[in-house]
Amino acid sequence: MAKQLLEVHCSNICRDPDGPNSEVTLRELAKKHPSVVTLVQLDVADQCSIKESAKKVGSLLGKNGLNLLVNNAAMLTQKNMMTATVEDMQNAFNTNVIGPLFVIREYLPYRRTAAKAKGRPGMSCNKAAVINTSTDSASMSIMPVMNEPF
Repeated sequence: MAKQLLEVHCSNICRDPDGPNSEVTLRELAKKHPSVVTLVQLDVADQCSIKESAKKVGSLLGKNGLNLLVNNAAMLTQKNMMTATVEDMQNAFNTNVIGPLFVIREYLPYRRTAAKAKGRPGMSCNKAAVINTSTDSASMSIMPVMNEPF
């Protein structure tokens, strides 16, 4: 997705650009296109990280604001209904629900700026949009099956 966005000159944000799970190609894209791609660390389960990323992105955006925010965060505990702890479920809820909500909230001023830059009142998907997406990691359909009867 980063490569496709780069073709239309978008910046990219990822959770941990220097982490072991970071795609090497994303770092390579940032090196190859330093004036277009800026990697900003963002952990949706950490409100401080969300606020810090929004500040950094805001300083990079300038007067045009943010036209597109792709909210892609997901996690699923590898435990089943009988073995998952309260902490497991809270972590999943924080990452899959609360985190993306706070990302949307923190980046709202930049989307409003982008919408106003279009010269028409109000917000719409052709001015400033949020795309919420997930991965199989958060899919209820791949939840481990409980083999024990109720």
